[in-house]
Amino acid sequence: MDLNAAIEELYRVPPSEFVQTRRRLADAAQAGDDEAPAKRIRALRRPTVSAWAVNLLVREQGDLVGELLELGEEIRRGWAEGEEPARFDRVRNLAVAEAVRVAGVQVEATGRPLGEQAAHEVEETLQAAIVDADAAEEVRSGRLTHPRSHAGFAVPEAPAPGEAAPAAGEQARAREEKRRKHVEQLEHKAAELVGERDALRREVAHVEQEEERLRHHLEQLRLHRSAVRRRLEEAEAQTETALARLAEARSALGGPSGGGRERRVSSHGDRSTDM
Repeated sequence: MDLNAAIEELYRVPPSEFVQTRRRLADAAQAGDDEAPAKRIRALRRPTVSAWAVNLLVREQGDLVGELLELGEEIRRGWAEGEEPARFDRVRNLAVAEAVRVAGVQVEATGRPLGEQAAHEVEETLQAAIVDADAAEEVRSGRLTHPRSHAGFAVPEAPAPGEAAPAAGEQARAREEKRRKHVEQLEHKAAELVGERDALRREVAHVEQEEERLRHHLEQLRLHRSAVRRRLEEAEAQTETALARLAEARSALGGPSGGGRERRVSSHGDRSTDM
């Protein structure tokens, strides 16, 4: 058995299916001559919902996670060179918010809503991956079992005036330009999503109005049907009464007479041809 493939499969399934899948994979590995893979698989821990959501994000949205972790590397380099952490807050928060949104969409696509607490833990884990290189590697592995958190930002001492080399200043400006472009991309994406959301809201309102119109029309048709049925029942009763009276009158006359030709009346009141 390919151990890495088995682990990848195991950390892809939802937590509710983890134990069953782990048992199946371990049993399959046990069938081989080497028991080490089976022991390794049985030792793997089930991830929390938020950890699974991050793992799923890594597998399904590798480019998005890669950009986020690359942003973390840039930010950590900036801190190491004494840049003010607050400068990165906007781009960092926008990137994390987009990743959390995508993670929520992916989880909901499996039929399981992410939930407010789990979404918060996903956000904390991604923030930790930006701040902490070790957390970033854990996220990149796609095999998290528990969410990560960060207590703050370790800001290095600012360099003495004139201490930074000119090349460092150029690098800082290049990073700032890259972050600015990234913010613009996120803002453009957010504007597109807002426009799509508003269009969908208008469409939903239109559909609801049409639904209400059709519901009212259906109710009117039902009322009309009931009224027509009552009229039909009355007409059938009156027809039956008229036919019964006609039969009594003929019986009292001793059958058809007066020239010998009989006109028959159907139950619908139509006259038949002469007999």
